[in-house]
Amino acid sequence: MDKPSENSWIQTTLSQQILELTQENEALKAELNRLPDTKSTNNEDSSEIRRLEDIIKDLESQLLRYRSRWYFVVFQWIFQFINVWLVRFPLAILLLFFHITAIFSHRFFARNA
Repeated sequence: MDKPSENSWIQTTLSQQILELTQENEALKAELNRLPDTKSTNNEDSSEIRRLEDIIKDLESQLLRYRSRWYFVVFQWIFQFINVWLVRFPLAILLLFFHITAIFSHRFFARNA
């Protein structure tokens, strides 16, 4: 490729990119002009945000009060007891039993093969 044609190709490519960027810039400026004025709605948004934060704080305090009640604590203890002693512990023993039987059966069948 010779230098003049390469330079003209670079110039045309750059001019196309500049034209595209200029059009995109104009489109963004037009979209920015169409947006509403944020100064008037900013106070409304901040008051709405404060109201929602107050609601969240109120719900969190209600949840803390509920969790501190005696029947909720007793329910947690019962659930933990059931979960540990009636579900996880028997499953652990059963899993241990299967591991031990698998080890011994593997040794037994390996010896008799």
